[in-house]
Amino acid sequence: MSTLTADNQTLQAHLLDHAYEPIIAWELDGSIVYWNHAAEELYGFSRAQALGTGIHQLLNSIHPIPLAEILAQVETLTQWSGEVVYHTSAGVTLSIDSRLLLISVPGRAPLILQSDSDNSIYKQAETAMRQVYEELEQRVEERTRDLASANKELESFSYSVSHDLRAPLRSLQGFTRILLLDYAGKTLDERAVDLMHRMTAAVTRMGQLIEDLLKLSQVTRTVIHPQPLDLTAMAAIIFDGLKERDPARAVDIRVEPGITAVADPGLLRAVLENLLGNAWKFTGKTAAPQITVGVTATPDSDTTYFIQDNGAGFDMEFADQLFAPFQRLHRATEFEGTGVGLATVQRIIHRHGGRIWAESSPGHGAKFFFTLGPASKSKKRLPQT
Repeated sequence: MSTLTADNQTLQAHLLDHAYEPIIAWELDGSIVYWNHAAEELYGFSRAQALGTGIHQLLNSIHPIPLAEILAQVETLTQWSGEVVYHTSAGVTLSIDSRLLLISVPGRAPLILQSDSDNSIYKQAETAMRQVYEELEQRVEERTRDLASANKELESFSYSVSHDLRAPLRSLQGFTRILLLDYAGKTLDERAVDLMHRMTAAVTRMGQLIEDLLKLSQVTRTVIHPQPLDLTAMAAIIFDGLKERDPARAVDIRVEPGITAVADPGLLRAVLENLLGNAWKFTGKTAAPQITVGVTATPDSDTTYFIQDNGAGFDMEFADQLFAPFQRLHRATEFEGTGVGLATVQRIIHRHGGRIWAESSPGHGAKFFFTLGPASKSKKRLPQT
């Protein structure tokens, strides 16, 4: 190996002096023997101030472990690296990634060559981000508590109002029935009888609204108990009930075999009763009504269930109103209903971690899709026998 010439030594010193990072050399007792320009800029001490001064006293160093242990490691392993806190001439605290290397120098005692990297900006950013996250988490927790409290109050209010409205409605319905029975053909003319019938119908409708509102309120309070379910069998039972109530209708019913799900039995039955009941209702004016219950799935998604009919359908322009309570896309004179059923269905689906949506067009039926979250992903079908 060739010996360094004076020119080469001067060149190396010049390059080190203009290095981007602070480079410092000090003896094992801490006395500084080299202090480059980057060290001057970062720490604020001139070379004249630094040379011959103890580095730990000059920068008021705070080490992650005792200095004696660091020096022992340097002497044993010839190197050490870690995060050190230094203070500038202006009193600014810096977080520094410091690397120490023990260097043998001909003709003198070994020196410690130190190179530093200022990560104070990153530390400050990290601290600021942590504060932001903590504040956001606190705000989210506060908003969540407020929302939960508001929802609880709203549910309690809805339930109480619905409950309290039942008694006067029953009384009004009873009085109306008494008037119709006791005074029909006596003192009431046809106009009065018609008005009484309308009053009775209105009371009945309001009673149904209250019942549906209670069901909607109860959905959010019901504790969910998921378990494996046979949706094919459940759908068949529901269709049997629809046929019993409307035996004159001939509906082409198609239910795929072996459809299963993991869900709360009572709540999922309410979902199917609403969706199948709607399909039955909205095919009431169709010449050859058909209702299909099926399931589709893709490898990377939840199982998707669907109920399809060829009934009245609806305009997709108003699809955002489908699941809003008391919103109806058909006139009450065309199809009966309160507009609460689909809102109840959506709440049940959401509580299971799933989602529900629909596709339709006027006069061409509707197809409702829903998922039940990850629990049903691998529970597509029962074994075929």
